[in-house]
Amino acid sequence: MSLGRLRTAYDPCTEKHSIIYFNQPEVQRILHVDPDHKPDKWQTCSDVVGINWKDSPRTVLDIYRDLIPTGLRIWIFRLLVHPLFGNTDGVLPVTSTRYSIDALKLPTVSPWRAWYDDGEVGGWTQEYAGLTFVN
Repeated sequence: MSLGRLRTAYDPCTEKHSIIYFNQPEVQRILHVDPDHKPDKWQTCSDVVGINWKDSPRTVLDIYRDLIPTGLRIWIFRLLVHPLFGNTDGVLPVTSTRYSIDALKLPTVSPWRAWYDDGEVGGWTQEYAGLTFVN
Protein backbone atom coordinates (compact mmCIF):
# COMPACT_ATOMS: atom_id res chain seq x y z
CA MET A 1 0.00 0.00 0.00
CA SER A 2 1.50 3.34 -0.99
CA LEU A 3 -0.13 6.58 0.06
CA GLY A 4 2.07 9.09 -1.75
CA ARG A 5 4.07 11.86 -0.17
CA LEU A 6 3.31 12.34 3.51
CA ARG A 7 6.31 14.37 4.62
CA THR A 8 5.57 17.91 5.74
CA ALA A 9 7.47 20.38 7.86
CA TYR A 10 6.58 20.35 11.56
CA ASP A 11 5.26 23.68 12.83
CA PRO A 12 6.08 23.98 16.56
CA CYS A 13 3.71 26.94 16.80
CA THR A 14 0.59 24.91 15.95
CA GLU A 15 -0.40 24.57 19.59
CA LYS A 16 0.11 28.30 20.18
CA HIS A 17 -2.09 29.14 17.19
CA SER A 18 -4.78 26.73 18.40
CA ILE A 19 -4.88 28.28 21.86
CA ILE A 20 -5.27 31.77 20.41
CA TYR A 21 -7.90 30.62 17.90
CA PHE A 22 -10.10 28.61 20.27
CA ASN A 23 -10.11 31.38 22.89
CA GLN A 24 -11.67 33.88 20.49
CA PRO A 25 -15.26 34.70 21.56
CA GLU A 26 -16.51 34.51 17.95
CA VAL A 27 -15.03 31.03 17.46
CA GLN A 28 -16.54 29.82 20.73
CA ARG A 29 -19.93 31.25 19.71
CA ILE A 30 -19.80 29.46 16.32
CA LEU A 31 -18.84 26.19 18.08
CA HIS A 32 -21.84 26.64 20.46
CA VAL A 33 -19.66 26.72 23.57
CA ASP A 34 -21.98 27.20 26.53
CA PRO A 35 -20.65 30.34 28.27
CA ASP A 36 -22.05 29.15 31.60
CA HIS A 37 -20.01 25.94 31.52
CA LYS A 38 -16.77 26.81 29.75
CA PRO A 39 -13.39 27.10 31.47
CA ASP A 40 -11.82 30.54 31.90
CA LYS A 41 -9.40 29.77 29.09
CA TRP A 42 -9.38 27.03 26.44
CA GLN A 43 -6.22 24.91 26.60
CA THR A 44 -4.86 21.82 24.92
CA CYS A 45 -4.82 18.50 26.79
CA SER A 46 -7.50 19.55 29.26
CA ASP A 47 -9.54 16.99 31.20
CA VAL A 48 -12.52 19.35 31.53
CA VAL A 49 -14.47 17.80 28.65
CA GLY A 50 -13.67 14.22 29.57
CA ILE A 51 -14.70 14.72 33.19
CA ASN A 52 -17.94 16.53 32.36
CA TRP A 53 -19.09 14.76 29.18
CA LYS A 54 -21.77 12.35 30.36
CA ASP A 55 -23.62 11.40 27.15
CA SER A 56 -20.81 9.70 25.22
CA PRO A 57 -20.45 5.95 24.88
CA ARG A 58 -17.31 4.44 26.41
CA THR A 59 -16.59 2.63 23.16
CA VAL A 60 -17.32 2.99 19.44
CA LEU A 61 -17.26 -0.77 18.84
CA ASP A 62 -21.07 -0.94 18.74
CA ILE A 63 -21.06 1.71 16.01
CA TYR A 64 -18.59 -0.37 13.99
CA ARG A 65 -20.78 -3.45 14.53
CA ASP A 66 -23.73 -1.53 13.07
CA LEU A 67 -21.80 -0.07 10.12
CA ILE A 68 -19.75 -3.07 8.95
CA PRO A 69 -22.74 -5.07 7.63
CA THR A 70 -23.79 -2.07 5.48
CA GLY A 71 -20.66 -2.47 3.35
CA LEU A 72 -19.36 0.98 4.23
CA ARG A 73 -15.57 1.11 3.88
CA ILE A 74 -14.19 1.89 7.34
CA TRP A 75 -10.67 3.13 7.90
CA ILE A 76 -9.38 3.43 11.46
CA PHE A 77 -6.45 5.76 11.14
CA ARG A 78 -4.14 6.35 14.07
CA LEU A 79 -2.09 9.42 13.28
CA LEU A 80 1.42 9.51 14.64
CA VAL A 81 1.43 12.98 16.16
CA HIS A 82 4.91 13.04 17.68
CA PRO A 83 7.91 11.18 16.28
CA LEU A 84 9.27 10.34 19.75
CA PHE A 85 6.17 8.54 21.04
CA GLY A 86 5.13 6.29 18.15
CA ASN A 87 3.49 3.04 19.28
CA THR A 88 3.95 3.91 22.95
CA ASP A 89 1.70 6.96 22.72
CA GLY A 90 -0.11 7.03 26.09
CA VAL A 91 -3.17 8.82 24.71
CA LEU A 92 -3.89 6.60 21.73
CA PRO A 93 -1.66 3.51 21.95
CA VAL A 94 -1.57 1.25 18.91
CA THR A 95 -1.74 -1.89 21.06
CA SER A 96 -4.96 -0.76 22.73
CA THR A 97 -6.49 0.06 19.34
CA ARG A 98 -5.56 -3.38 18.01
CA TYR A 99 -7.07 -5.09 21.09
CA SER A 100 -10.28 -3.11 20.55
CA ILE A 101 -10.46 -4.17 16.90
CA ASP A 102 -9.76 -7.78 17.91
CA ALA A 103 -12.84 -7.60 20.17
CA LEU A 104 -14.94 -7.30 16.99
CA LYS A 105 -13.74 -10.82 16.00
CA LEU A 106 -13.44 -9.89 12.31
CA PRO A 107 -11.63 -12.22 9.92
CA THR A 108 -8.22 -10.94 8.83
CA VAL A 109 -8.03 -10.21 5.11
CA SER A 110 -4.41 -9.02 5.10
CA PRO A 111 -2.08 -9.43 8.13
CA TRP A 112 -0.19 -6.76 10.05
CA ARG A 113 2.43 -5.35 7.69
CA ALA A 114 4.36 -2.24 6.81
CA TRP A 115 3.14 0.27 4.24
CA TYR A 116 5.61 2.42 2.35
CA ASP A 117 6.00 6.04 1.31
CA ASP A 118 8.63 6.74 -1.31
CA GLY A 119 10.45 3.50 -0.47
CA GLU A 120 10.50 4.07 3.30
CA VAL A 121 8.26 2.51 5.94
CA GLY A 122 5.47 5.00 6.52
CA GLY A 123 3.61 2.96 9.14
CA TRP A 124 1.75 -0.30 9.65
CA THR A 125 -1.61 -1.62 8.56
CA GLN A 126 -3.93 -4.59 8.87
CA GLU A 127 -7.04 -5.27 6.83
CA TYR A 128 -10.05 -7.04 8.26
CA ALA A 129 -13.37 -8.06 6.74
CA GLY A 130 -15.20 -4.77 7.16
CA LEU A 131 -12.45 -2.34 8.13
CA THR A 132 -8.81 -1.38 7.72
CA PHE A 133 -6.53 -0.20 10.53
CA VAL A 134 -3.69 2.12 9.52
CA ASN A 135 -0.98 3.27 11.88
